[in-house]
Amino acid sequence: MSPFLSNVSLAARDAWKTFEGRSPRRWAKNRLDVRAALRTLEREEQRHEAKLAALRTAIDEGDASGIAEGKVFERVREKLNLPSTPR
Repeated sequence: MSPFLSNVSLAARDAWKTFEGRSPRRWAKNRLDVRAALRTLEREEQRHEAKLAALRTAIDEGDASGIAEGKVFERVREKLNLPSTPR
């Protein structure tokens, strides 16, 4: 489990105290909602980490490819059908 979610878990323990005295059925539903929210957070964090890993890989590949020669920005503008001179 990520450090972020462990902090959420600690905060959730404090939140459980607010459920004391409520009906068991309502408490169980709230507990399920909190668990579902935590699972959603975990999935989002995993997607974020995957995107960061892909970005780091792309940066490393770019660094390893060396310095571009020629008129790099002109080639990019041409490929994207942009004006040949910036505004």
